[in-house]
Amino acid sequence: SDIFAPGVSIPSAQAGGGYVSDSGTSMAAPQVTGMITLAQQLAQRELGRRLSFDELRGLLKSSGDTINDGDDERDH
Repeated sequence: SDIFAPGVSIPSAQAGGGYVSDSGTSMAAPQVTGMITLAQQLAQRELGRRLSFDELRGLLKSSGDTINDGDDERDH
């Protein structure tokens, strides 16, 4: 995968009030979606247009940190 986001033990609003800690892709996806939304709003304001897929991908790759998970990718 090209993009990773935190998805373990993420605080989330709980039905009926309060917060609960949850994990999974449903917790990571909103973080990426939010970043893309903010980038598109800024691009629209500053550039007068939305960013293309390739521009967004480049932005995410150039502004993120490299993650080395220890998996040599040869185990499947």
